[in-house]
Amino acid sequence: MTTIEIVKKEIVDLHDFFTEWFNGTVERDVLVPNFLSRMDDNIIFIPPDGTILAGDVLKGGFYRGYGSNKDFRIQIRDVTIH
Repeated sequence: MTTIEIVKKEIVDLHDFFTEWFNGTVERDVLVPNFLSRMDDNIIFIPPDGTILAGDVLKGGFYRGYGSNKDFRIQIRDVTIH
């Protein structure tokens, strides 16, 4: 795999997880292994509404968001490395 293919796969896999999580189509116990364990301890997540989530607030926000939007979709396109 090329570097861009590896990067794109990581981005798509992560956003596929977000879709499954907010749709409620993945088991709840995969939040840590499929998402939180892959992130740096100092991650700051800024969702579309502009709030800043980090640490336990981020974890709590994701737990509360589970299954909250059955129509949630994300489209990834034009992945480039700068």
